Amino acid sequence: MAHVAHVAHVVHVVHVVHVVHVVHVVHVVHVVHVVHVVHVVHVVHVVHVVHVVHVVHVVHVAHVVHVVTWHTWCTWCTWCTWCTW
Repeated sequence: MAHVAHVAHVVHVVHVVHVVHVVHVVHVVHVVHVVHVVHVVHVVHVVHVVHVVHVVHVVHVAHVVHVVTWHTWCTWCTWCTWCTW
């Protein structure tokens, strides 16, 4: 009877160790998944911010070029008209 109790105890301990191991593995996989998701979200956010900054920069440059071109042309045109007048 003692042998049966010992075997049952060993089986129980092995089962508990196995369950703890599985729970640990699942936890590690979950943590890795969360870290991966956070990393992906961070990368997407950074790419989005860089894209927005790039678009704002391009729009700003286009605006400056437009204003400088328009101002130069307008000044030249006014001067030319004034000169002709």
